[in-house]
Amino acid sequence: MTDLQNECYRVVEAIPVGKVMTYGAVGRAMNPPATPRAVGRLMRFAPPEIPWWRVVGAGGLLPIAKIDPAAAQEQRSRLEEERVTFGPSGTILESHFFVY
Repeated sequence: MTDLQNECYRVVEAIPVGKVMTYGAVGRAMNPPATPRAVGRLMRFAPPEIPWWRVVGAGGLLPIAKIDPAAAQEQRSRLEEERVTFGPSGTILESHFFVY
């Protein structure tokens, strides 16, 4: 695993149960910082023990739905199991966002 992967996954592992971070917030928390797009690429290959479902798009969206609707449903189910709440528009409520 590369240093960049290790750093990204370290930040993601720090997200508490019931909280989420955006790709951009994860990137800003990394040392050195990374772009949201880079975080997205890294998360695509995350090992199974990394809580990938806690990383979401800007505004609380689940952008994985564009690529894989089944993965988006799995992500939403895992978040709901952690008591993350979605609003009527399908976005995650702001109270669930974690500030690293």
